[in-house]
Amino acid sequence: MTVHFYKSIIEQFPIGFVHMVLLFDDQGNPVDFEYLEVNRKIEEMFLLKREQLLGKKVRQIPISMDIDEKELFVRISHVAMNGGSEIIDLRLIKTEKHYTLSAYSPQLNQVFLFFTDITESISTFSDSDIFFRISPDLLSISRTDGLYLKVNPAWTRIMGYEPEEVEGKTSWQFLHPDDQLNNRTISKQLESNHQVISFINRYRHKDGSYRYIEWDSQLYGDKIYSVARDITERNEKEERIAYLSFHDVLTGLYNRRFLEEEVKRLDVPRNLPLTIVMGDVNRLKLVNDAFGREKGDELIVKAAESIKNSCRPDDLVARWGGDEFLIFLPKTSGEDAQKIIERIHSACMDKSVNSISVSIAFGTATKAFLNETISETMRLAEDAMYKSKAKESERSRKDIIDVIAGTLYSKFPYEEQHAKRVSFLCQELAKVLGLSTEDIQKIALAGLLHDIGKIAIAPEILKKKTALSEEEWKVMRTHTQIGAKVVGSSDDLSEIGTAILHHHERFDGTGYPEGISWENIPIASRIITLADSYDTMISQSIYKTHKTRAEAITDIRQNKGTQFDPQLAELFITEVLGQKKS
Repeated sequence: MTVHFYKSIIEQFPIGFVHMVLLFDDQGNPVDFEYLEVNRKIEEMFLLKREQLLGKKVRQIPISMDIDEKELFVRISHVAMNGGSEIIDLRLIKTEKHYTLSAYSPQLNQVFLFFTDITESISTFSDSDIFFRISPDLLSISRTDGLYLKVNPAWTRIMGYEPEEVEGKTSWQFLHPDDQLNNRTISKQLESNHQVISFINRYRHKDGSYRYIEWDSQLYGDKIYSVARDITERNEKEERIAYLSFHDVLTGLYNRRFLEEEVKRLDVPRNLPLTIVMGDVNRLKLVNDAFGREKGDELIVKAAESIKNSCRPDDLVARWGGDEFLIFLPKTSGEDAQKIIERIHSACMDKSVNSISVSIAFGTATKAFLNETISETMRLAEDAMYKSKAKESERSRKDIIDVIAGTLYSKFPYEEQHAKRVSFLCQELAKVLGLSTEDIQKIALAGLLHDIGKIAIAPEILKKKTALSEEEWKVMRTHTQIGAKVVGSSDDLSEIGTAILHHHERFDGTGYPEGISWENIPIASRIITLADSYDTMISQSIYKTHKTRAEAITDIRQNKGTQFDPQLAELFITEVLGQKKS
């Protein structure tokens, strides 16, 4: 075929034709194309004479299109260098016409471009179709290759695009990359099956986010008619419900329900040895009692973080119950499991809640053989965990009480000095009563810790300079119960906890928290009441003017039989304070 004949053929093409060669820089990188040949249709399309194009670089003569210039160059240069073909839909800005651009390479580093005008096929659908215009759902008419011929105004409201921004483009330009393969399968189904096909995919909103769109599409003739709706909110709710059904809300870990299902998958030969670790958060009840549930939840969350961050990707971590965690370690021996536990302990070291360090008691058991049951392995891990927790509990309780007291005293230095003075006065009165050395020590300790429950009271209440409101008094009165829980849950400090609980009871039964009277009030509590009241009266504070020693003694005598035990009050005044009756 002669060159003249070749040119005459392309000149008669009813479509635009361009022949270009790819240009490279000194490093061998593709940088531009040069026009080798164009036909008269291109002159009409670009509104340029061919003399203005031939021999020129493409970047020298910009042609305004509604497609990114860099993207277009990359796609066409890939065809020139590697062969194959590429189909691209675009719109020329000057003429407002839509084209399908087909590119293929006749030889290395050269490319033929064919521009097919599709403007007429897009515009043949009249806006007189009222339903098409007013439908609240997304409506579209597209070709089987995915090119949108017509979309309705709902696209603007739902997806942010004006109809002309969608028409002439293909669905692939809006699809999430992960959904494109699935959409090709759907397209084949539409072409082979003339029934309505329903599916969901993710479409890019104009703001850049992806929305879940539910489609109902059907092929009529050579066009696909679709109705769609945005189900993102519904989908997110469903995903949230599904997530919550298998995850613990507080920690984000898997929950017991999920684990019970997942055990079946884990309990297989290839996972042996399978080690189970059960963990229980230490001091949770103490933190709940001293600082409230919110801080207890914080302790659980920090423990969960330490566990999760110390385990491997294939390990399964779940919150088994209130303060219990269960860890499944596939293909892990007991020795290797101990290394993971050590990592968890290390991760806990820099975590604390109100000065209470995060601590977890662990127990492990390993299923090494097929004939061992997973339920028995879990039971053994639980038994080991409880043994570990029992050792930790009593050892740490007294240390934690010291930490809580230290935290209170660091915030309110007055409380420390007051506690020490009350403790001394309690000790002296207990000696006067001839109590045993052990009882004297307990009463002195109870006096020292009598206000430890104030750690859970809001600072703004404790520091308030004016009278407390009724609601604030209700909160303040809880410090006796909180203190009793903090101290009294330890077996050998239970009597001290009881003394703290009742140290604001009154002899006449009008005190709190239980309103008991007379000998029903533990003697240690009656002793603390006297010592606490006296020191409070004579001590300067931000709340009130202090009384003189004589004024305080007068007040105690006036309240014998109402607030104070009459006999103890008189012994306290005469023997401890050394004030004889006049």
